[in-house]
Amino acid sequence: MPPSNRILILGREPVVAALVGILVEGADKIPVYANPGETATEAIERLRPLAVVLVDATIDAAQSDLFFAVAARHGIRSVVFGAVTSARAIAEIAAARGIPWFTLPPTVDELSVALSAATGERGEARTGERRATADATVASDGTRILHDRAGRRWMIYDRRATGDRRAGSEERSATRIFVSDSGERRQCEISSTELEDGSASDLETQLERAT
Repeated sequence: MPPSNRILILGREPVVAALVGILVEGADKIPVYANPGETATEAIERLRPLAVVLVDATIDAAQSDLFFAVAARHGIRSVVFGAVTSARAIAEIAAARGIPWFTLPPTVDELSVALSAATGERGEARTGERRATADATVASDGTRILHDRAGRRWMIYDRRATGDRRAGSEERSATRIFVSDSGERRQCEISSTELEDGSASDLETQLERAT
């Protein structure tokens, strides 16, 4: 059986799902949708075979181990998406699952990167792959987004930890999590003085030492 060309789009808002579907068609894929009142797992069972499922970070399925297990059992890869106002939630889901992500509204290139990463089709190059300099932005919820010189986009968030107060230390540190738009996860420990570092150069330096 040839690989499926169909992409299931699970969104909270039908209008948003339809707009994503237009871009999916632009990537030469076929968008399909859940029926009203149908659960995410029911939609997968009804519509398979599927190549990829795009899941909105704000719906219940995005937090469901069962949903991801059902998708995996049928060989369906997942991509998480959402508004940039939900950047932290998107980043945490992508990091925990090792799955690609994109924010709304995506460019055709951003969507293609996510679909290619999910399906293992590595042949599609990023249209703006090499950049003279990196740039960084901060989402409204404080999540940093780095666009590095290789053309990759990274969501960045911190898990803070308090220093050992029993030893008389007031030092605060954190684990800084990086998750790329193709689902690669890296992390590094940062000191209290680095917690507020948010410039593109600072973030690239931290990314280089992250593992």
